[in-house]
Amino acid sequence: MFFNAGVGLESQAALEEILGFRKVNSFKRYLGMPTMVGRSKKPIFAFLRDRLHKIILGWKERFLSKAGREVLINSIAQSIPTYIMSCFALPISFCNEMRSIISKFGGAAKQARKFLQNPNSLCARVLKAKYHPNMGFAQAGPRRRASFIWQSIMKGKRVLDSGFAWRIGNGEFVKALEDNWITSATFMQPVGKSNVTTDSLVSYFIDNGRWDEVKLSNSFLPTDVANIIKIPLSRRLPPDKLFWFPNKNGYYSVKSGYYQACKLLNRNQASSSTQTTGSDIWGKIWRCPVPPKVRHFLW
Repeated sequence: MFFNAGVGLESQAALEEILGFRKVNSFKRYLGMPTMVGRSKKPIFAFLRDRLHKIILGWKERFLSKAGREVLINSIAQSIPTYIMSCFALPISFCNEMRSIISKFGGAAKQARKFLQNPNSLCARVLKAKYHPNMGFAQAGPRRRASFIWQSIMKGKRVLDSGFAWRIGNGEFVKALEDNWITSATFMQPVGKSNVTTDSLVSYFIDNGRWDEVKLSNSFLPTDVANIIKIPLSRRLPPDKLFWFPNKNGYYSVKSGYYQACKLLNRNQASSSTQTTGSDIWGKIWRCPVPPKVRHFLW
């Protein structure tokens, strides 16, 4: 454990005794993670670039086919920064450098999800006390002069916000206008004008385990009302629950989070070599159960 200059010696000694940790003056890495990240990010994460460059240099000495290079890139090169990126959002310029190293050869949502599912963890409670003491993590947002860790988590949270939705129980934790909860509709939020305030809760429209159609009709457009009525309710009125709708089982996974992030980034961009409508030919080619060299040839 180390302290900044603003913590007095008496406070440091008291914390050492209470927590049972030993004080150190500096600590570059812990479990492979950098412990201090300042304004300049590239020097902190330079060890990733150096490690990748060293591995690529060793591969260049081999005479490999394109398929062999693809296997090495997918299995080894792209996995090098994965552990660090599970906690930190690496600078775009740094990622471009690493991508350049790989291309010359041949070609923070996970943490946010943990805070949503385990808000009582020590890390979640520390960050809550500092960055969102008066609200839940779902309502938290970026802060000025926040630590790099919090900035990284907020970037990952943007992906979660687009993929998480509420399964309505009693409606006491879901905001009617801001949260994703109309799961029978495409956008999962009211699309038309409404007569409710931004802080109105879904519980207002529930009466004894049923939807209050009179309140719904007075507050939303008929299309929204029709979609809301389709949402089943339990008479037991259990607590509301978040689920990850890109996965059929409702649970978040790194793979589905990656695809959701790509969907957000490429929403207005072409997704393959040519733009086609109604055809997923490029995806089908790369999913073919054939040797990699055949996929390269078809591509």
